[in-house]
Amino acid sequence: MSASVPPRERGNVAKEVYTLDMIQKHKDNNTLHELGRAKDMLDRMFAHTDKMKTIWRSMGDYILSRLFGFEYETDPDSSLYRAIPDTGKMTTLFVPNDFPYNTEEGIDHWLLWSLTPIPDEEARAFLDAKLVDSDGKVLRYVYFVNPVAVRSIKEVSHYHVFFKKWSLAVTAP
Repeated sequence: MSASVPPRERGNVAKEVYTLDMIQKHKDNNTLHELGRAKDMLDRMFAHTDKMKTIWRSMGDYILSRLFGFEYETDPDSSLYRAIPDTGKMTTLFVPNDFPYNTEEGIDHWLLWSLTPIPDEEARAFLDAKLVDSDGKVLRYVYFVNPVAVRSIKEVSHYHVFFKKWSLAVTAP
């Protein structure tokens, strides 16, 4: 990542509707920070985030509880909820993004969440196994980890994954 990536507090409003080729180009050109969401999606995302920040100690705690099923307790210092670490929980989840980027119709935006950072080659192997068509052929997809300066949720490791949803076969979680 170049040092010129500007930090962003409230996200980017998309300037265009993204195709898989456009997302791949942003990845290849190290311009992921330019990707954005539709204005209404961005507004919904930050309304949700702002509300969760009044309840949870961090967005990471919220994600750990909501997605990974961690128990939670009230943090005595902040009076907000915090997730209770649980090493027995599933460590990797692949789920639709609740607040997807502004992609063209037919492209899904999912997230590959992990309790620990996943090396790129392991992420690719995971996605190659999950993103297959009904004939077992691996679909074309684009994936990446956002630069630190533009991550909306910094506390839990995650990849953004884009693929054409109509061609996805149902696979076990």
